[in-house]
Amino acid sequence: DDTVLGTGYKVKAKVADGAYSPCVTVVITGDANGDAKMNGKDIIRIKKYLLNMETDVIYSLCGDLNGDGIVNDADISALVSAISN
Repeated sequence: DDTVLGTGYKVKAKVADGAYSPCVTVVITGDANGDAKMNGKDIIRIKKYLLNMETDVIYSLCGDLNGDGIVNDADISALVSAISN
């Protein structure tokens, strides 16, 4: 349907025999809180991950804005720039 998905949503795909395949977790780069938007709330969530206040790997996946495999302050800066534009 027309539902907008954000980070953390679980998706099942229907296969040929009518059954559903295993769940896939959606990860949207920059959408750390799962609301399907990039805003200041995402910056706070990623910062919490950097401070070890959030330990779920999903935050490291959506927080790696520059694609170098590491979440750090450069990614926070990239998110701030993306939100500002």
